[in-house]
Amino acid sequence: MTGLPDYAAPLRAVDLLDVRACGDDFELVAQITVDGKEPNLRGHFPGQAVYPGIFVIETLEQAMREAANARLRTVRSVRFLAPVLDGDRMVLTATAKRTEDGWDVTGKAALGATTTAKIRATFVAVGGAETCSEGDHTSEPAVSKAHQQTVGGRGMTEHHDIRVLLPQRYPLLLVDRVLELVPGESIVTIKAVTGTEPCYAGIPDGAPASRYDYPKSLMIESFGQSAALLWLDGRAPVEDDDTTLMFIGARDYRFTGAARPGDVLRHEVRLESVLADTAFATGRTWAGDRLIATVTTLTATRRPVRAAA
Repeated sequence: MTGLPDYAAPLRAVDLLDVRACGDDFELVAQITVDGKEPNLRGHFPGQAVYPGIFVIETLEQAMREAANARLRTVRSVRFLAPVLDGDRMVLTATAKRTEDGWDVTGKAALGATTTAKIRATFVAVGGAETCSEGDHTSEPAVSKAHQQTVGGRGMTEHHDIRVLLPQRYPLLLVDRVLELVPGESIVTIKAVTGTEPCYAGIPDGAPASRYDYPKSLMIESFGQSAALLWLDGRAPVEDDDTTLMFIGARDYRFTGAARPGDVLRHEVRLESVLADTAFATGRTWAGDRLIATVTTLTATRRPVRAAA
């Protein structure tokens, strides 16, 4: 497999795929060799070519698209146990069990004998269940200007303030502005989806509109960066070459709709608790007045990561 998929995707996340069917169920083995020169990896943690957890999820989704023309609906649980770095050959194995409206999938990613991630998820057929125009239109309160706070004496609403706190850079810096911040409690951020983003580069002219659905892996990353801004609020950037803030797990991350170019994602994140260097957040994502994603728990922590060669 070479080049980008013909649907919205941040990168080609599967090099080799083997599928073994057993009735309506099947097993798959997806492989990817991490290329530290890939723009998304360079932009994720500059100086640390880490294959981020969101791309492990992307690998599973691309494998399911190829094997069953299915797309991700819910990440029931995911845990990231060890980093995947430049030059590593990651192998993701998964079992897909047919359900009434899709598949229940259980998988793990590994580097040789070392398990790097475990994931349970549900998938539905492309074109089934939720569509871009669907979603929960439950009304929500307007953003309260009175709750806007400051960082370092400036209103943290602009993109240049975000770059002070987050290590991510183009094309994987996925928060444009902070609308509302209650320190230690909650944050509201936005990320505009545009048709010029790299994730749309592989889509041919005349492709169906559904292929422009914004990648769920990038939606999770954008939400996670918003949670990081909330956690890091008021703290000076950590100058530590041995540790970095990493997404290590999630529970019940459910997608009820999709976003496409022209939409503005609005993330509402609440910090549930912080234990030592580990934070737990919950929240939801809107596209306009449509609720398109909810998450029960997203977990991040500081972990040591060896520098890429």
